[in-house]
Amino acid sequence: MYFKTVFCMALALGALSASALEIRNPRCEYRVNPLGIDAAHPRLSWELSSDQRGMVQESYRILVASAPDLLNRNQGDLWDSGVVQSDRSVQVHYAGKPLESKTPCHWKVLVKTIDGTQAESAPAFWSMGILKPDEWKAQWIGMQDDTSDDTYRHEVIRRKAGHQKSDSDGAKQIHRCDLDSQFENQGGDLRDNRDPESTGGRRSGG
Repeated sequence: MYFKTVFCMALALGALSASALEIRNPRCEYRVNPLGIDAAHPRLSWELSSDQRGMVQESYRILVASAPDLLNRNQGDLWDSGVVQSDRSVQVHYAGKPLESKTPCHWKVLVKTIDGTQAESAPAFWSMGILKPDEWKAQWIGMQDDTSDDTYRHEVIRRKAGHQKSDSDGAKQIHRCDLDSQFENQGGDLRDNRDPESTGGRRSGG
């Protein structure tokens, strides 16, 4: 009976110790689940959290997979660091297969502490951006270039602002600022389009 009680207590203490360690905040290049990473060897970081004192990382193992199901089976087809004897948990450089543009990377880290406690992080993710200049594919966008229709040749922005001011007779005068800014799409120049009163009845622009 005594040995049975001791054995049960040992199991309970072991379970408590195992649940006392968490791997939190897995990050790639200082961000959580980032997209479009352009570093060939991204830096991975994580944090240890425990309610017990003296919980120090003794080793880690990083797994990086191209699909979530591979990661769930602990198969790092992109990188399996193996067990690394180190307490480092910040800016660990990816050192697996060369990563191509737009590659999805699912990863996690498994940690063991100096007292034998083990834990693993929740699955995390990053994706690679476009790594080679000749892979960029883009076209200019803008207003339709149609010189036969002024709708496509000009973009007019009008802003009006006003406030009231009392003069010495108590009468109220309305002071209005009327600013017309006109952008010439064809020539790309910016012109002021003022009130006819301030330009002698003439308006600038097309």
